[in-house]
Amino acid sequence: MSVSKVAVPAASKVAAAAGRRRRPAEMRAQALQAGRALLIAHGPDGVTLKAVGAALGVTHANVLHHFGSARGFQAALMNAMVTDLTDHVTEILARPEIDLATIVEETFAAYDQGGIGKLMAWVHLTGDGTVNEQLAAAIGRLVSVVRRQSGDTVDAGAQVGVLSMLAFACSVMGPELGRLVDIDQSGFRAMTVRIMALLARGDETRAG
Repeated sequence: MSVSKVAVPAASKVAAAAGRRRRPAEMRAQALQAGRALLIAHGPDGVTLKAVGAALGVTHANVLHHFGSARGFQAALMNAMVTDLTDHVTEILARPEIDLATIVEETFAAYDQGGIGKLMAWVHLTGDGTVNEQLAAAIGRLVSVVRRQSGDTVDAGAQVGVLSMLAFACSVMGPELGRLVDIDQSGFRAMTVRIMALLARGDETRAG
């Protein structure tokens, strides 16, 4: 099965413009691109203003000027990545005649791509309420899409909740948890498909 990927710009492309003056919007966009590249290469701990500045050929104070604080940069990066993730999953769910297994496979891949799951956990645990609002809006969009496709007989919130929770958990610690319970990543995906199918059948039974 072919799995779509959320595009992540390469760090070399970000650094290419290091020697010239940038407009504020361009600087913000390139800083976020650099942040994504650092996240992939080094994990959440590697996403610092100093590292972002080095990737862009500027000082960390220059990056700070455009985002206000390290927290402001983290929130902006989180917002950009959550938006990409939500757009990707929404596009998946909107495809005609898509089957449940493909929805699960693509959603798991979207959460895992580029380390966004770990970034979500890291930023959430550091106590940024803005991120919580962004995630709530993203999940709300997914619920709306599932409800439009499935109709009122299916508990869209429950299905999206299960899908998002398990995809997120596997993106953060799937391999480690898999070794503990002797389930590989394809097994977690298959389990999610079964749970979502049971939820749909249960709601149809109650509706009848």
